[in-house]
Amino acid sequence: MKIEQITWHELPQDGMPDSDITVEAEIEQDDGSTEVHPAWWCGKQWRDAAQGWPLGRRVVAWAHVPAGTRGTPC
Repeated sequence: MKIEQITWHELPQDGMPDSDITVEAEIEQDDGSTEVHPAWWCGKQWRDAAQGWPLGRRVVAWAHVPAGTRGTPC
């Protein structure tokens, strides 16, 4: 078993991630709920990590992508 801790950086107070690295983005939906998707900050806007298009929704927080079972140990 591997346990990882995820630290969420709330926007805007916790700042933006480095540009062009994939992170987990917590995205606000029309109904006020949130969903988490891989994305990156290009320096001007948030982009979907899979397709590269602008997200078009407000990102309320971000976190580094967990390393997974093959990543660096905690």
